[in-house]
Amino acid sequence: MMQKLYVVEGSHCFRKLWKMRAEQTKATIPEAQVFAVEDVQEKIYKPAIADFQKTYLSLKDFSITLGTVQSQFEKLLGEKDQLLEEFKIMEDSEGPRGGKACWIAGAVERIENYLTLSKVVNTAKVIDALRQMLRLEGDFQILSDLTKYEEQEFKKKRLDFMTQDLMKVKESLSDIPQGVLDFLRELLECAKKGFTSWIKTIIKDKTEIPVFMELASISAGENDMDINRVKFFRDAMAASAPTVLDLSPTAGFDQFSAALSLIREAIVKDSKLPKKLKVSCDNREWIQMVHDSHSSVEPSSISQARSINSNGIFTILAPVKFKAMLEDCVSLRLLNDSEESTSPADQKAKKYSLSQLTELQNKLMLIATKVEQGREEANRFLEILEKVERIGKLYLELLSIGNILFIDWKADIYCNPQRRVKVYTEFGIAGILVQSTRPFLEELDSFSKVMEHCLAEWKKYLETQRDTYYHLNLFTAHQLFYLCSQLARVQKGIVEPQVLIMLSVIKHDIKEGDIKKALGEALMTPLDSVNTWAGGEKSVTWHDYIIPFPQFIKSLAESGYDESVAKAALQSCLSSSPITEQMLMDFAFEQGDNKELVEKLSKFYEEMRETFLQKRRKF
Repeated sequence: MMQKLYVVEGSHCFRKLWKMRAEQTKATIPEAQVFAVEDVQEKIYKPAIADFQKTYLSLKDFSITLGTVQSQFEKLLGEKDQLLEEFKIMEDSEGPRGGKACWIAGAVERIENYLTLSKVVNTAKVIDALRQMLRLEGDFQILSDLTKYEEQEFKKKRLDFMTQDLMKVKESLSDIPQGVLDFLRELLECAKKGFTSWIKTIIKDKTEIPVFMELASISAGENDMDINRVKFFRDAMAASAPTVLDLSPTAGFDQFSAALSLIREAIVKDSKLPKKLKVSCDNREWIQMVHDSHSSVEPSSISQARSINSNGIFTILAPVKFKAMLEDCVSLRLLNDSEESTSPADQKAKKYSLSQLTELQNKLMLIATKVEQGREEANRFLEILEKVERIGKLYLELLSIGNILFIDWKADIYCNPQRRVKVYTEFGIAGILVQSTRPFLEELDSFSKVMEHCLAEWKKYLETQRDTYYHLNLFTAHQLFYLCSQLARVQKGIVEPQVLIMLSVIKHDIKEGDIKKALGEALMTPLDSVNTWAGGEKSVTWHDYIIPFPQFIKSLAESGYDESVAKAALQSCLSSSPITEQMLMDFAFEQGDNKELVEKLSKFYEEMRETFLQKRRKF
């Protein structure tokens, strides 16, 4: 006993436990009774040293409660050197042990961290109350725990509760400047009055703020008081948007902290933001009047236009109805930002019909002259829709006069200016997919011109064919179109009774076999392939020039060769079948520097391709 007492006599904790046990024992015996050494050892020393050892062990594995730390080491809290000495005595009391007692530094650090939490409790309470008012349901558990710092429940937590994650939260709270705290307190007061929830009903996201402010400025006119209201509301909304409008309901403390950094920047530029927010809250009635006078049409319409300009995909395709309207073949899908990189099958897009787009167009035309912010987005949308509608009308005209090339035609038009390919055009009947990469509006103009040209040429072609083949005059353009579309199904063995009835005006006893035979003979001319080398046995098809050959050229170009080399390589290999990419690479490697040969073969390829495609055109 005496040897142990010699080691622990300098311990504040042991002296406290000794005193407590001595007072408990004294209360149980007569006042005049004298204790023998054996009694002291059994009734005071052993219980005290047992408690001391228990405290030591719980400190060592950090299982000691925070309340026990406060009660046992009350006078040493805040005194790092004395705590270190105290814990060293505890370690020495267990006898000599080799090595360094690493737990001592860890325990002292956690205790010091625990003591610093008191500085951020009020901040934690403000943020926790605010996130509840904003209905943020993400991970705020540590923040919520901190709000209970002064309660008995918190004191029951163990020392190992003082984790790195907890200290990160504590540091984040400590770093919040006073100006930001003032703003958050004011925002909390506004939220309690229902201001923030009301704001979210009139402004859906921060992209609508500039438009709303433009409209509010119109309402303010030249009235100085109303102008100040607009300015205050603009500044207050810009500062509070990161927390009120940008955070999703699933946001946690990390996302909230990131939003605070934006508020910090705003406070640095304008220290009066808390006051401006309070004034704006008080001006709620006037703001409501502004909103009611303009309704929600303007900001939501501009926001829709902006989204469509960034992520909209117009689709023009063959309508289900035979006699269709523009509404039947033009539609729009609007992707979310995160869906741009996903595959089409995984994308969930909002869909707009043409009537909905026309309604949006009408709204934007009404407000485009009234607002400055968002006018560019509105005008771009109006221009895009006008051009898309023009293409759709031309498409319907081509269908109405029976242009067979457009029977199974589809165009996907991507509004996103950052996309490399802006337009995908699919000619289903020919199995061709055309990709366009030119500037967006320029591409739409070019598209219209091409379709206008097709329309004019088809009309001329029909007129010539009607003059040449009298029987075509027995059918309207719609009937010819129907016949063309149905005759395409004959190859699959499908002959509709209506087709037989229509063609009976040419041959009264016509049968399915007559149609199949005639169609087979028609498809034999012109030839499906042409000989590309005089006297050669090998030939290429129209499909080769449209699909594989361009892909070969692109592949060699991506490997660093000029397109002329790729074309020369193709021309040199046309007599071989099948053509492989390795054959082309061999030519490029061996003859790529022979400029004279490359120029000759490349030019010959272009001439042969043009001649071939001209011969293959049926219409």
